[in-house]
Amino acid sequence: MKYFKLFSTLTTILLAMSAFSQKSGLPNVDVYTLEGRSISAEIINNDGKPLLVVFWKTNDKDCLEQISMFNEIYNDSLKTKGVKFVAICVNCTGNLYHIKPFVYGHDFNFEVYVDKNGDLKRAMAVPELPFTILFDQNMKVFSQHIGYCRGDENLICSIVDKCLEMRGQQDDLVEYTNPELKVKDD
Repeated sequence: MKYFKLFSTLTTILLAMSAFSQKSGLPNVDVYTLEGRSISAEIINNDGKPLLVVFWKTNDKDCLEQISMFNEIYNDSLKTKGVKFVAICVNCTGNLYHIKPFVYGHDFNFEVYVDKNGDLKRAMAVPELPFTILFDQNMKVFSQHIGYCRGDENLICSIVDKCLEMRGQQDDLVEYTNPELKVKDD
């Protein structure tokens, strides 16, 4: 019975991820700027270049380690390659005012939005945090990554490079699946 529950849970997650990967861009769900202004997530894009989106929360050690490493590699290399990096904070529970000092206190140099009630997280079937999605230049899902282990940022950077290499080679990119991107084992 235990294995059946595990199998059905994993199947549900994979089906949800598969369904989302067929869509383009972010859904029409409201997120909030650090100033508290509501915007639709579907307008977040990178004008024909890859977009890296990370779902995270401020009180999770893995999320904080990943977001700090992404800030570093974004400033060192991804920004100059034209990749846009966006972080979606999901642990707000309706009050986003503790997020702004946190972000500015860590000197993050990328866009941060707040998913107040988890609507975007649910709409995109995000299974656990941190969760990283790379969209190609056509805003189609190129790759997804669940969790974080030290060194994952290098793997994700190599996938970003692969996405950049494939840019312009074909209009409809087939989703790139890297066998090394697996759910981390605890």
